[in-house]
Amino acid sequence: MHTHALFLGNEFQGEVTPDSLNHYSADRLVPLPTNYWSKDYYWTWSGRTAVEDAVRVEADLLMQVDTRRETTQMTVLTAGGAKKYVYNRKAAEAIAASGIVASLLNALTLVDKKKKYPFAYAESALTGEPLSTVLARFEAGMNASATENARIEAISQKAKRDIKAAPTAAAKRTVFAVINWNWSA
Repeated sequence: MHTHALFLGNEFQGEVTPDSLNHYSADRLVPLPTNYWSKDYYWTWSGRTAVEDAVRVEADLLMQVDTRRETTQMTVLTAGGAKKYVYNRKAAEAIAASGIVASLLNALTLVDKKKKYPFAYAESALTGEPLSTVLARFEAGMNASATENARIEAISQKAKRDIKAAPTAAAKRTVFAVINWNWSA
């Protein structure tokens, strides 16, 4: 981590850390701001002043919100193409069975169970549970996942709107710092 900006006249040359091996004259060095991150700042041509760029800060913070959202949502979801396919199919079966009385689901013929609800039927056959019980579990899991992902998405979208609305880089950083990822309705 560099500690100073190096100038030639008023032209910014780069970031350096003065030590006994380099001999920069003091008039060429300007200490970096405490929270300096080069991609969020630009240097003025006169005055050798580091100016935090609100647009750059906003872009960086929005990316951090998206990264946190994705990471948090993946704790609820299962990675992998095959798992996504399976969960989509299970969800489709649960939705198709929603509203059908349990006794009617359990009374379906073996052929109908296999055709209409292949994942639920396979689990039902393996565990001995009624088809309706397995489908209810699929629906409960689907709803729990959807509720948690909706919560995370709501936090993320509000945070991004608030960051965009903040007028300065400092205000944007403050908004980001107070995002409550543990909020729940």
